[in-house]
Amino acid sequence: MSSKNRFSCRVGQWLIASIAALAMPLQAQPWIVGDAASADNGELLYREIHYRSDASASLSERVEYVLPSGELIVEKTLNGARSSITPEVEQNDLRSGTRFSISDSGDSLDARYRRGDQGFESRRIEKEERLVVDAGFDPYVRANWQALRNGETIRAEFFVPARLDTIKISIRETDAEQCAALESSALCLVVRPAGILRLVGWLVEPLYLAYEQDSQRLLMYRGISNLLDENGQSQNVVIRYRYSNTAG
Repeated sequence: MSSKNRFSCRVGQWLIASIAALAMPLQAQPWIVGDAASADNGELLYREIHYRSDASASLSERVEYVLPSGELIVEKTLNGARSSITPEVEQNDLRSGTRFSISDSGDSLDARYRRGDQGFESRRIEKEERLVVDAGFDPYVRANWQALRNGETIRAEFFVPARLDTIKISIRETDAEQCAALESSALCLVVRPAGILRLVGWLVEPLYLAYEQDSQRLLMYRGISNLLDENGQSQNVVIRYRYSNTAG
């Protein structure tokens, strides 16, 4: 895998999982489903099914990733009680055995990551104002909504579990046509590396997200998926999100 694909895959893997975990029910019927299709041929690759028990919650409590056949391949739980932007997370890939967890110890976060049947690696991450973890990307966008609408660029330190480290990213509004031909009224955002990484930014595929202007709901994600294909390779996807009638 090229350096471009490795970086894009790592960012995309954890970013998409982040922004996708919006707010979802632990009841039988989910209120958000994300259909992930190949950006190359439109083939449905998998679905994200999101649950929450509290209709006012800003984060999901459980996320399931399933194949079109319905087979469960990845499961995740989240707890945003202390912070919706740096939530506690546990994720398990049922295919490879890869697992990671992030727990909140007050002033810092304790992160653990295991690739396949290898041992766990761990690291303590100090909290800071711009730190964003997993599903916290979405409330971070909403917290900076007006600045983005005004054309400002916002920055964050996004935690990538596979690296047990953070990367600097920038988020700004871009042309609506970049967001997979969604309606022009959507707020289209582009995510790129920031800081020193900007020097090698031309090697990295940008990530695009479309948000509904009035509700601030995520409508679409385009970029590297958080799931590898059956051969362990990265895949370029377009994910469109469907909301139930009871979505708040």
